[in-house]
Amino acid sequence: MKEASTRFSPWMTHAETAEYIRKPASWLYQCANDSGIPRHRVPTSHEWRYHRSEVDQWMRGELVPVTEIECESVNDGVKHRNPMYG
Repeated sequence: MKEASTRFSPWMTHAETAEYIRKPASWLYQCANDSGIPRHRVPTSHEWRYHRSEVDQWMRGELVPVTEIECESVNDGVKHRNPMYG
């Protein structure tokens, strides 16, 4: 992992996240939806970024997997990937 990029930004690329959690990048691609690891799509791109503190919470089991989240907003009916935005 590039120390300079991770030191100044809490956002990690897919490859940086895979290395951070010590899993192959292919595992992260295949299991990102099922594992519930929080990720954010870069606007106007097909790339994903992972926030270090959210990944840490997920690794400690503090975040509920996406498949178990049912947090609909009363006003708009939008389901959010992250329960803190519900």
